[in-house]
Amino acid sequence: MSIERDGVIYSDDMSTLIKYPETKEGAFVIPEEVRCIGPEAFCMCSKLTSVKFPTCLNKISTGAFGGCVNLEKIEFAEDSHLRTIELEAFLGCKSLGSIQLPDSLLVIEGSAFSGCEKMEKAVVPHHCKMHVDAFDGEFTEVIRYRKKY
Repeated sequence: MSIERDGVIYSDDMSTLIKYPETKEGAFVIPEEVRCIGPEAFCMCSKLTSVKFPTCLNKISTGAFGGCVNLEKIEFAEDSHLRTIELEAFLGCKSLGSIQLPDSLLVIEGSAFSGCEKMEKAVVPHHCKMHVDAFDGEFTEVIRYRKKY
C-alpha cells in the first residue's frame, strides 16, 4: 500500500519515499518521517533544483536521483542519521555543487556521484567506506575529515 501527498508517493507508513513526480519544479524538503529514498524515486526529475534531507533518513537507494540534471544542492540535517548512499544514487547530477556528507555516513557505493561535473569538492567522514569510483576523480576532490569532539 502507498499514500500520496502533493503528487509524491510514499509507503503507507511514510518511511519510504517511492516516487517523486518528474514535472514538479524547484526545491523539495523531504518529510521528517522518511527513513529511505527508494530506488529511482527521483530519477530523471530534471526540474528539481535542491533537496533537504530529514534527520532520520538512513538510506538513499540505488539510482534515487539519477539524471536530475538541474539538482544544484543537497542539504543534510546537522544531526543526520544517514548511513548508506547506494550505487549510482546521484549519477548524472551535472549541476550538483560541492557537498559535505554527514558524520553518520558509513558507506558510499560505486558510481554514487559519477557524472557530477560541477562538484569540485566532496567532504566525506574519515570512517566512511567509499567505493573507489564513488566520485569522478576527473571533477571532484575528496576530502576526508574526522569529527572533533
